[in-house]
Amino acid sequence: MILFSSHFISSPVTHELLKLERSCAGNYEVVFLYDNTRGDFKPAAKGKYHLFTLESIAAAGYPLDKNVSPAENLWHHCDYPVLDYYLKNSAFDYYWKVEFDVRFVGEWSDFFDRFAHDESDFLATEIKTYHSSPRWFWWDRLTPRVPLDRQVGCFFPVTRFSRNALQVVHQAYRSGAEGHCEVVVPTILKNAGLSINDLGDKSYDRSTFGWDRYYRIKKGYLHHPVKNKRLGWVLTSALPVFVDNLKRKIMLRARIRKALKIVSRWIRR
Repeated sequence: MILFSSHFISSPVTHELLKLERSCAGNYEVVFLYDNTRGDFKPAAKGKYHLFTLESIAAAGYPLDKNVSPAENLWHHCDYPVLDYYLKNSAFDYYWKVEFDVRFVGEWSDFFDRFAHDESDFLATEIKTYHSSPRWFWWDRLTPRVPLDRQVGCFFPVTRFSRNALQVVHQAYRSGAEGHCEVVVPTILKNAGLSINDLGDKSYDRSTFGWDRYYRIKKGYLHHPVKNKRLGWVLTSALPVFVDNLKRKIMLRARIRKALKIVSRWIRR
């Protein structure tokens, strides 16, 4: 299951959703995971979607901060929408969540296929410990308190949960766990004995993936954050992929013509 998450609808968001659906058709189910707290969602003629609101999150018994805006609540709890979907659709083995401003240069299906045989309970970017990144902002932003050497952090734009991982996190929140998802979720799972792994440097690196910007565009890599407001993204990502595919087709046709000529000569003999 692949959940493409957004809190607004725009041409770039719709384009990427369609790209996901086309690339993954027949192999993965894609659902648009939409924050409908404002009640502004208008369903399209095609495509599956799941709506959640701050009210539906609260009804599940998850902690919310009444002193911040709804948007900030969901920013601090990027896992809540996945849990909301899981509670109503618990039959899948794994649940990917891809945020609206993530792009993959290439076919999305190729990215997901890389992890088809990975049985980790939780996959994310920038898996870290206190000892590896002591200056990270979110350490100790969780309740109940956990010793720093047992805390684990991550970055949430692209994540994958196993069914078991979601059930463990759900129970932890219902039992009083609180805090920012990027420290709460991996810490809960690690201390529960579940397996956690990084998506790895073959899928992203610091030049393509960051919290505020990316510096390079690389084929076969995840990129974040991409707002798609610049023509440069199209010219430097979509166009090279198109040209590369065109080159492959031209080379294939050339090889076919060469093979036909060899066969023709052999027949004439």
